[in-house]
Amino acid sequence: MSSPVSRREEGGYIVYELGEIGWAPGEFDPGIISLYLEDIRDELSKDIDVTPGDEVAEEISKYLEPGKYGCNIKGKYTYVEPLEPFTYYPMPSEESALENVGDMVLAAYDASYHTPGGHFTIPVMIINIGYQYTIFKDGHVYRSPGEPYHLTYLVIPRDLDDKPRELISKEVEHHFVRRFVKYLLDIMKSEGLDLSVVMFDENFNLGYASTYSASVRKEYVGMYDELFRDVKEMGGGRVLPVGVYYSGRSSIIKCLKTAGLISPDVPEYRDRVIMGRLLSRNSRSSRFQVVSDPIEGVYRVSTVYMHVEPMDIPTLNVFMVEYTDHFDWDPHSLERMFNAVYLDARRGGGYPYLLSEAHHAAVIYSRQRSDLESILSELLLGQPPEYSMTGKSIGKRWRIL
Repeated sequence: MSSPVSRREEGGYIVYELGEIGWAPGEFDPGIISLYLEDIRDELSKDIDVTPGDEVAEEISKYLEPGKYGCNIKGKYTYVEPLEPFTYYPMPSEESALENVGDMVLAAYDASYHTPGGHFTIPVMIINIGYQYTIFKDGHVYRSPGEPYHLTYLVIPRDLDDKPRELISKEVEHHFVRRFVKYLLDIMKSEGLDLSVVMFDENFNLGYASTYSASVRKEYVGMYDELFRDVKEMGGGRVLPVGVYYSGRSSIIKCLKTAGLISPDVPEYRDRVIMGRLLSRNSRSSRFQVVSDPIEGVYRVSTVYMHVEPMDIPTLNVFMVEYTDHFDWDPHSLERMFNAVYLDARRGGGYPYLLSEAHHAAVIYSRQRSDLESILSELLLGQPPEYSMTGKSIGKRWRIL
């Protein structure tokens, strides 16, 4: 079978046209796509260079320290800068990690929201929050019983044009986080624990907010700054938020290129892929600062890269662990946090188990959205859901043949 694939370059990207491939249930045939891609393997290998070789990785590592590293990225930016000479620290055995963690709570929360916008007559926003926790005590892990918890909010926005949904969602989420902190403090008191670490499934550098308007960005960043200040005051510095996430940035390569330290021909490998080559199995990197346009002058974010490989299969599984300067991160509390996150990621197969559980509890599936819209239409308008939906929304929900 001859492949119908064609290739063209447009601006800063390359397009492969794969032809007419059926994507409906029962039509999709991975075997056909595999044959097509097999025919263009050589071209793809040249176009997709995702992992640096040993020589390139070694060259990059020479500049990962203060004084040598330079970054001249202008405009909207998010990049990392080394706070100390680059190295990596192997994570201890699970027994030693448990000892290092001490007696504490490790918690996680995630959230999702849904708003049908102009396709539903009733102005409504659904925010669903998932959360879970576990207790480390006396060298053991006491898992939270049962399924992860979740809490659903029904929000009636007065004017989505006046306050964007991103701000509304974060206001409600942060209201929950403050309640969650009180809940964790009660657990700490009853169990005799001295620390809680709360994992957020997001970054704290808010680099994505650079796409928001200036006024929205300022309010958005201010909400996070206020939240972290409140958490510190409420918890007396004993409840510590951390952001755990995978980054798609290529900031290290971009910085080294703009500083003229490496050849401009080096492919723009992703940061986490570079770290996957530089870190040993089950280790964390030295500390970096995340420099981000939206939070500049408001607060500072530090991070490490953590490689977790729970099975004997080589991987590039590297995620970032971020923390802000609102909290007093002494070396002991940092190590306790790193060890707790690492242990939970081992338990979760490479990514923190508690965050995965919180995510599953937070997701609002399409069937749940449809059911809720039907209930609201019948309850408030006394009509079936079609009465409140646009023709486009009806066509997407029930295909007309």
